[in-house]
Amino acid sequence: MARHIIACGGDGWPTDPAHPAVEERILALARRDTPRVLLLPTASGDSDHLIARFYEFFNARHCRPDHLALFRPHPRHVDLAAQDVVYVGGGSTLNLMAVLELHGLAQGLREAYAAGTVMSGVSAGAICWFTAGLSNSRGAGYAPVAGLGLLPGGVCPHAHDDPDRLPALEREVAAGTMPTTLAVDDGAALVFTDERLTEVVAARPGRGARRVECDGRGVTWTPVAP
Repeated sequence: MARHIIACGGDGWPTDPAHPAVEERILALARRDTPRVLLLPTASGDSDHLIARFYEFFNARHCRPDHLALFRPHPRHVDLAAQDVVYVGGGSTLNLMAVLELHGLAQGLREAYAAGTVMSGVSAGAICWFTAGLSNSRGAGYAPVAGLGLLPGGVCPHAHDDPDRLPALEREVAAGTMPTTLAVDDGAALVFTDERLTEVVAARPGRGARRVECDGRGVTWTPVAP
């Protein structure tokens, strides 16, 4: 069974539900016509607003939405491998990775991915699948944060709408503290099949991704076509 990860640079159903191309691609990769879609709102501290938007969006699309809140006194158990899609919301990447590890979900996500569950997410929820991502969750400025390592290399979300991120990314790649990195715009997503980049989905015109790497002579930016 093919393994799929869809990493969105920003926007999507939480903030731009009127342009659902990325979500349509995610659901098209699910194993069932009425897929089980699980939200992990961990990076936002289980935001009630985010959870409500999630149910509003996915209930209208012939899905079986559910969510797992870890910022509760007694989180319930969810079989991750029984889900058709896992969607990880945005927020603090640093907090997300720490909480997933503490609750044993880091290994659970790896096992569900290997079993064919479609993994997806936005911003922090995109970074978490890679070896590393550029994040401001440590405070002022941007710094690398380690992800689960299901995908090689790095990712930088919000490449279109956050101009301060790109100079920081170039510095980190030049210094070797970030690996070769895919910079992804808001309104665009990377689709990986068996750990290989197969598509860039653009929900809005002009959005896409760039590959940022250092070849020893300097940092190069190469567009990745949608």
